[in-house]
Amino acid sequence: MSGDDGETGGKLVCHNCRFIFRGRQANDDGTRRTIYSAPIRQLGAPPAEMAVAGRMNPAGISVLYGSLDAETCAAELRLPVGGSALIGKFEIIRPLPLLDLPKLENAENDLSYFHPRFATMDSYAKFIRGFHNEVKRTIIPGREHLGYVPTQVVAEYLWTRDELSVDGVIFGSAQVSGSRYNIALFPHACNVEGSENEGVRDIEDIYASGGNNDDEPDDTELVYYRPHVYSEYSILTDVEDEAQSEEDEISLREAKLLPYLRLDQGSIQLVSVKAISYDIDSLTICFQESEPARRHKLGGDDDFEDDLSVFPDF
Repeated sequence: MSGDDGETGGKLVCHNCRFIFRGRQANDDGTRRTIYSAPIRQLGAPPAEMAVAGRMNPAGISVLYGSLDAETCAAELRLPVGGSALIGKFEIIRPLPLLDLPKLENAENDLSYFHPRFATMDSYAKFIRGFHNEVKRTIIPGREHLGYVPTQVVAEYLWTRDELSVDGVIFGSAQVSGSRYNIALFPHACNVEGSENEGVRDIEDIYASGGNNDDEPDDTELVYYRPHVYSEYSILTDVEDEAQSEEDEISLREAKLLPYLRLDQGSIQLVSVKAISYDIDSLTICFQESEPARRHKLGGDDDFEDDLSVFPDF
């Protein structure tokens, strides 16, 4: 399932994916202040009530999307030239069985053509290639509702089948060509350490520094804040937990609060887009007269009158 694989209980585990990069657009001071006030929750997966439809989830289901490097993460945010984003580096702190679509797509069927399982394995390979192409296909903004449905169905099958025990999917980037990869962690595997009781910082001031002169860009953004205020979200969670029986409380924590990721807050970076390069396909446009028009030019008036229906403005 994933590169440099090791096995744990018969499952393939991703060992070369130690970090996930995830970000949010931050083009104004207000947005940056909001993210700085609670970076774990603001950069982590959105709560279910705020989750919009994505490649692997319908609206209302929280899935964490990220990339395996910061540049791909910025590209996937579709930042315009001059736009900015805050990107965090999340460490994977538990084994994650992942479906690695690029690796599976490149796997070769070593079976002989005459092997009784050749046709079955060949059909699996074709399905994986088709599914991966669908996952990394670029969806035009505004068409997500229908464009994501096929991959959402397969993803829901993967995370709801206990016998599969898949925590997420690695797939190619739709925004950057070459060996650039994204990752999606399913609802049970996207909890970030500390998100449940993160306090809210009172951000007092933000200013950039670091350039030695006016010609050098700043390399640090200093954020001044007051100590944490106890989170309203944490208070509500604690009250709900007290209403549970002890057994239910333990079950709730094991099922929903088990962290798989840890945000390295010292690695958060503000990135800005200076330029964008494009990898494009092109089609030559060829103009050609229709057959009725050619007959008219040759003097075939009767034929032309018979074909007036092709010109609805007449």
